[in-house]
This record gives sequence, C-alpha cells and structure tokens, in this order.
Amino acid sequence: MNLNITHLQKKKKKKEQRKKQTKIHRKAYLYNPYYNLFINIYLMQIQLVSTDKKRFLPLLLLADEQESMIDRYLERGDLYVMYDKLFTEPVAVAVVTDEGKGIRELKNLAVAPHWQRKGYGRQMVEYLCQRYQNVCHTLTVGTGDSHMTISFYQNCGFVYSHTVPDFFTLHYDHPIVEDGKVLKDMYYFSRTLAQPNETRR
Repeated sequence: MNLNITHLQKKKKKKEQRKKQTKIHRKAYLYNPYYNLFINIYLMQIQLVSTDKKRFLPLLLLADEQESMIDRYLERGDLYVMYDKLFTEPVAVAVVTDEGKGIRELKNLAVAPHWQRKGYGRQMVEYLCQRYQNVCHTLTVGTGDSHMTISFYQNCGFVYSHTVPDFFTLHYDHPIVEDGKVLKDMYYFSRTLAQPNETRR
C-alpha cells in the first residue's frame, strides 16, 4: 500500500515538473528574441511572386531608393519574398533578372529593418544560388562604393568583376548617399554557380 502511494506521488511530481518545464519554454518562445530567432530560421519560407509586385515597394526601396529605377527591372525580373510563418509578414525581398548568356543579375536585395543583421539576407542569397545553379552559370550583383555592402557580398562568395563609371550620377535624379559617401560608380561582383556547359540550355 505504502509503495503504491509513493509511486503515485513520484508520478504526480514528474507530471508537475513537465508542466513547469513546458511553461518555461513557452515563455521563452514568446518573450526571448534569441529563442525566437533560433526557431524562425526553420520557419522561413521563400516564395516566387508573379502578380501585384508593387505591394512590396516599401521593402524594395530600402535597397534601391528611386522607384523609376525599380520599374526598369521589377516586372521583367523574378521577385522572391521571404516570409516569417509566425507573423505572416515579409522579412526580405530579392529581384533577379535574366541578362542572357547564362547570367542572372541580383538587382535588388532588401531585409526589413527589424529583421536585419540576423542572417536573412545571406539566407536569401544562398537560396537564390541554389535555385539558379542549374539554370545559369553566373550570378552577378552591382553596388555602390559601400564598404558594408561590398563586404556582405564578398562574404557570400562574390568576387569583383568590373566597374561601370558614373552609373549613379547618370541614372538617378538625386544624390545617393551610403556610408556617408555620395555614390558615383557601380561596382559589379559575380559568383560562379556552375560551369557554362553544366547549365540547362
């Protein structure tokens, strides 16, 4: 009899401990941003958007602040949107265009301000490289003379390709300032995805 009572008490105690542990994890999930970040890495989903692309203009303008320039490539390009399943909001956007001869160009890459510096920009780049590795042999990207942006792409495996002089001064109707500098030239970087004869024709 006493043994049975002791066994039941131990069982009840273990059950209470499990409940307490569940509450702790639930509280951490709801209120700890680092815990949320760990979980969200596995919940991100990236979708190809083909209609009503302009609804993502606020995000696109973070990377390219002149709407008329975005209009040059948005409709002809592939628009990818990264969503967070928990909050059903766009986390990042990217636009990739077909430049011919097995080359795709990353025309726009932007991450929502409160999601920045958490690895989602790099996650998007890696997703695009995997998606296009059987379609094209090279992914290129152009950027201004911004140390932070250039370092980001170099860390993503891009190497310097060439420079287009006076790109920003000729194509934008106002000075574009980044890292305290007025941008002038466009610096192109490229990443090899596959050998030319390995891509699908």
